[in-house]
Amino acid sequence: MDLLAIAPSEAPPDLRPTPDGGTLRAEMFEFPWLYLGEFTVDIGMRAKVRFLVERSVGDLALHRIRYDEGFEREPTLVAHFTEPAAGPTVWRPVWDGDRLSPSIEARSRAIAR
Repeated sequence: MDLLAIAPSEAPPDLRPTPDGGTLRAEMFEFPWLYLGEFTVDIGMRAKVRFLVERSVGDLALHRIRYDEGFEREPTLVAHFTEPAAGPTVWRPVWDGDRLSPSIEARSRAIAR
């Protein structure tokens, strides 16, 4: 299977600590990403969301999760994590504490391994 390189799509945020003690780092945004796999989550009312798991080319332990709702837009960032785990997962504020976040993280880590 060929790996697809995906260029960064979002402007780098301020590099500051997150509420859970993690830190957003510049390398989370400036290197290309390799597609590793994806999974779909049924969110009810016949709606499904596709989650993409990608690995940084600049730091092979660094991974990101993005989601695609199927509206022909660029997938949106959900979180960054390291595999093997070297610190907490850094969630985007809208996903931090969401009831789906633990299962999304578990499935993403399984793909990253």
